[in-house]
Amino acid sequence: MARGEQTVPHWFAGNGAILQIEFVDGKCRAQYCHTPTIRYLEEEKTNTIPKFNPFGLLKKIVTGDQQLDQTNPANTSVLPLPNSNIVYAICEGGSPFRLAKDTLDSQGFDQLGYLQSAYSAHPKIDPETHDIYNFGFSPDMTRIVIYRSSADLKALKATG
Repeated sequence: MARGEQTVPHWFAGNGAILQIEFVDGKCRAQYCHTPTIRYLEEEKTNTIPKFNPFGLLKKIVTGDQQLDQTNPANTSVLPLPNSNIVYAICEGGSPFRLAKDTLDSQGFDQLGYLQSAYSAHPKIDPETHDIYNFGFSPDMTRIVIYRSSADLKALKATG
C-alpha cells in the first residue's frame, strides 16, 4: 500500500479496505472501498502516512490524549449481520465501523449502544444460538470486558 511515494511500513498501519464479492445466478459481482475513518480522511487531506507506533498510540489513548476512534483504521476484519443490510469493519483500535452491505456506503463508527471500550476484530459466533461473543479492554486498560450479543448485535451481557 502506498500514498504517493510513501509506503505503509506495516500491514497493521494501513487503513481499512473492504472488498465485497458476491456470486449470484452464476455471475460474480465485486465492489471495493476504503473505510473513510477519521484517520483515513486526515491522511488523505495531508497526503501522508503516519509513522507506525502502536505503543505510542496506546499510551495516548490510556492517558486520554487521543480518543479511540480518532485513530481506529477499521482494517482487520468484517462482521456481516445476518438478515440485515449492515456489515461492520472492525479492528482492536476502537468501535466497529458500520457500512451498508449492499452498497458499502459508510455510516460511521457505532458503539452499539453498550460498548465500554474497543471491540476486538475477532468475534466468535455460537453455531446454535448465533450469539456473538467478543471482548475489549476497559478504557483505563486495567481489565478485559467480555461482550455477549444477539446476532443483530443487541447487547445481552457485558462483564468486566
